[in-house]
Amino acid sequence: MNKLNKPATLPLSWQYSSSSFKLNEIPLLIKKHIWLTSAKCDFQGFEKSILSRSGEQSESKLIIRGCNNELADKLYTNGYDKIIFGKEAVLEFGKDHFNRRSLKELIRRGLRHGDVIEVPRNDVTIEKLNEFRNTSRHSREPQLKHLFVTEFLEETRLFVFHDKHEQWLGAVLVSVNSTNKYHTELLLKHMNAPAGIMEALIYRIYKTLETDGKKEFSLGEVPFIVKTPISRRFYRDFILNRIAKLFRFAYNYEGLYRFKNKFNPRWDEVYICGYPKLKLSHIAGIIIRSNLFRLIIYKASKILYRYKTKRD
Repeated sequence: MNKLNKPATLPLSWQYSSSSFKLNEIPLLIKKHIWLTSAKCDFQGFEKSILSRSGEQSESKLIIRGCNNELADKLYTNGYDKIIFGKEAVLEFGKDHFNRRSLKELIRRGLRHGDVIEVPRNDVTIEKLNEFRNTSRHSREPQLKHLFVTEFLEETRLFVFHDKHEQWLGAVLVSVNSTNKYHTELLLKHMNAPAGIMEALIYRIYKTLETDGKKEFSLGEVPFIVKTPISRRFYRDFILNRIAKLFRFAYNYEGLYRFKNKFNPRWDEVYICGYPKLKLSHIAGIIIRSNLFRLIIYKASKILYRYKTKRD
């Protein structure tokens, strides 16, 4: 198997670290299929973790999501299969991503209600973040897992929007994804937060991180934003896109796309890669292990309950 060489960036929500290595993995539904959900490593650690787990003599069947086009191509040349799964919104430092009149107005309205600060990591702020989850807009729903960092780890930075009474109205968790890139992990908004809070948060975080010498600030992935022609070559992409539209009532990925698109980002394709082959059953395994299937069932039961109540 060929060397991967140095990838331009790690998979999304993998945290760059030159001093330590930790790989998080969970089994999927099919025996011997392992989902490498996240890691703390550098590029050499990434290469070692991949090449040591794959090859002609290996029984491991690996799944890695959140790969950009360059990384997916490098994995492909090393025997991996790949399928496009969504798009990543990337803000480039030095560019004006906030010049739209409507966005400027939202930021202005948001900042009338308070300010954005970075909070230190300690027992108090960790507990406060956990409490804030319970006040967020989707706190009563099944929560997604393994798709992004949800805890205030040592390698992450936490920014919050607080009002004049120091009550949190929004929170964003940021990780370091490569030597030149920050990545947005957790996005939380208070269920009663006024308009403009999250836009102001993104704006102030961008301005803060802009001085750190990195090149990019990723707002993260929007899954299922896939547009491919109907052909045998792209049949998996097409089927995945059709399935996503069926479940749109449960996971509003189009609303997430509209929010991130306000900032005029560069939209990069995001892939799931699998060794040696990638099947739709593996995608189903990710949907189940990520808790997305529970969310779908929860939302469907709510709709059925409202429909039944209306009929009665």
